Amino acid sequence: PATPPDHVYYDYHPRTFSTGLFARKEWRPIENLTATLDLSWRHQDYRMRGDRFDGIRFDQGYDFALPRLGLTWRGDGPWRFFASASHARREPAFRDLYDAEGVGSVPLFANGQPLIRPERVNDFEAGAHWQYRQREATLTLFRMDFRDELVYAGQFNTDLGYPILGNAARSIHQGAEIETSARFGGHEGGRQHDSPPQAFGRSQMPELQVSANATLSDNHFVRYREIYGTSPGDTVVYDDRAIGFFPAVMGNLSARFGWRRATMGADIQHVGRMYLDHTESREGSIAPRTVLNLSAGFRLSLRRADLDHPAPPALEFSLRVFNALDRRYETGGYSYTYAGTRYTDFIPAATRSVLAEVRLGF
Repeated sequence: PATPPDHVYYDYHPRTFSTGLFARKEWRPIENLTATLDLSWRHQDYRMRGDRFDGIRFDQGYDFALPRLGLTWRGDGPWRFFASASHARREPAFRDLYDAEGVGSVPLFANGQPLIRPERVNDFEAGAHWQYRQREATLTLFRMDFRDELVYAGQFNTDLGYPILGNAARSIHQGAEIETSARFGGHEGGRQHDSPPQAFGRSQMPELQVSANATLSDNHFVRYREIYGTSPGDTVVYDDRAIGFFPAVMGNLSARFGWRRATMGADIQHVGRMYLDHTESREGSIAPRTVLNLSAGFRLSLRRADLDHPAPPALEFSLRVFNALDRRYETGGYSYTYAGTRYTDFIPAATRSVLAEVRLGF
């Protein structure tokens, strides 16, 4: 109650410097096969200065070489095949090294080196793409082999609202991504082969566009320990456990109908169970959810198109309804155990909401 107005709780002025170089070489070893070699270098530098309260001062820099090799085979038919291998690294955020807004915080360094290490990943992908007229589909298989992945470390800063991160010795993200789309009616078959497709909903004939995508993944630790103290009982082993905050199933289905400048659409979004820690506890997880969003729109041209004005001014009216079925579900949260008791806090999603928009284009 006695705190004066405009009281300053922290005052610090860090500096961040980022730079990089990128080179690419593309060639054709044989007919129909394209090879691409990328090599980049990235530098990130943190300089902690101007801490008026604690006088904290440090410099920390990172340099990463990031190679990638890709292959693409494209024949005369509707199929295209691709594969790639790459290595990437990512530095910790400044807040992971020093939480200057937390009371009593000190830089997380030991013997002059950060306790939080950069994460490293070897990424392998392979897939196929099929396209025929206005139908297409893509299947991608991926495997990401991490060392020192930055993951939720079992603690949460409830004052400032973010998780405390740590390094997992080894972890894997692997699975499949599927994407497909198709467009029916409208200008299909009526336009020239080389002409660009007409904007959806502008045709004098009814048209339907359907698209879907899904991700099926396995995200687990190979080796990870959380250490809370100095005794053997203060070490928790999470080997082979699912990594928190990575749902194994995600999918979207969208359909749009258009005719004479009017459009209507529906989107279905599904997210599988998401754990809020690494224990695989259902009490500390968000249940699977499926949400429906709706949309409608109309475009009114203010004058006819001609050679001088191929895109005449127009008014666009749109209406979007989010969470149309008014589902009650959670979008995030955090879970932890203290003194043998589990605590879980959820962040609820917005209930049904409506957004109307009017846009003038010219």
